[in-house]
Amino acid sequence: MRRDKNMRIRKIGKTIEKRNNDKYFRFLLVFGTAIFLGLASQGCKSDSERKIELGAFHTCAIKQDGSLWCWGNNEFGQLGVGILSDELTPVRIIPSGIAAVSLGSAHTCAVGQDGSLWCWGNNEFGQLGDGTNSNRKIPVKIFSSGIAAVSLGALHTCAVGQDGSLWCWGNNEFGQLGDGTNSNRKIPVKIFSSGIATVSLGSAHTCAVGQDGSLWCWGNNEFGQLGDGTFSDKFTPVLIIPSGVVAVSLGFAHTCAIKQDDSLWCWGYNEFGQLGDGTFSNRNTPVKIIPSGVSAVSLGWKHTCAIKQDNSLWCWGNNEDGQLGRGIIMSNTPTYVMNLGSGRRSLLSSPYIFRALRYALKRFLKYL
Repeated sequence: MRRDKNMRIRKIGKTIEKRNNDKYFRFLLVFGTAIFLGLASQGCKSDSERKIELGAFHTCAIKQDGSLWCWGNNEFGQLGVGILSDELTPVRIIPSGIAAVSLGSAHTCAVGQDGSLWCWGNNEFGQLGDGTNSNRKIPVKIFSSGIAAVSLGALHTCAVGQDGSLWCWGNNEFGQLGDGTNSNRKIPVKIFSSGIATVSLGSAHTCAVGQDGSLWCWGNNEFGQLGDGTFSDKFTPVLIIPSGVVAVSLGFAHTCAIKQDDSLWCWGYNEFGQLGDGTFSNRNTPVKIIPSGVSAVSLGWKHTCAIKQDNSLWCWGNNEDGQLGRGIIMSNTPTYVMNLGSGRRSLLSSPYIFRALRYALKRFLKYL
């Protein structure tokens, strides 16, 4: 049974990898991003005021005026435009009032400035949370108020309430919802009643940071990505680090966390050196990668990047498509890429995109 499950999760990865090899999907992502950055530069005072999120084959962004724009693949209605046609350029989905957006493999959710939550796109496993398994081509209201943040995995969704509660729904084959079962859920299920600050979702595992700095993880653990010292899936939240965690980021099957002392810790899948510990061995407990000075981290499919407090960017892991920004095949230790200049404290990435953005904006015209 477990072998069948792990074969299915690998199949998700292979499907995404195959499509990212396709020039058409790369073009959708890169061309649309180029257009949006041009639009955003007219409506934003600085890069820090642009909010861009990437899914497997689509992209969404929030402009300074609170409007939401999406583009790319629309096979399941994940753009929210009311039709199933792909969009090569950004299309305005919601005219105002959006505070945050998160993208999964083929579904999208946005948090309103009023605390409402809206979701649309693929709903095969109930990941939209509207009580059905019907795909939605336009945004559907899931919560009327009270939501502070949302995060999407490949096929599941979690939201943090303004009261610190945590709600999850969608695919639950590996226990990634944390409700003690492996049953899919079509409506939000409360996992924590209070005390949660942030949540991050991988392909089939979930981690949440408590308001007290604790770190909890659950779901698929084939590669040790939960960090609990085992390789067994967990169907309820497991305490990984009792205190001192300020941020967590999840890749396809690896996890990294930043502590209050600005140290960086990683664990899980490490075939391509994406943990940065100098080996290619999977780790089922947190390993210290950078002892101090880390301000942000973001994980891709098989690679990892971090920003230090001196604004330097460091990346490691798989580099077969140039995603590290260095002329090397791969690196299993943090490798200096560039200095980002003052004011840069965030990274643009997604667990599902590891090829498309290699094709820099200067190259997208070749696909016209």
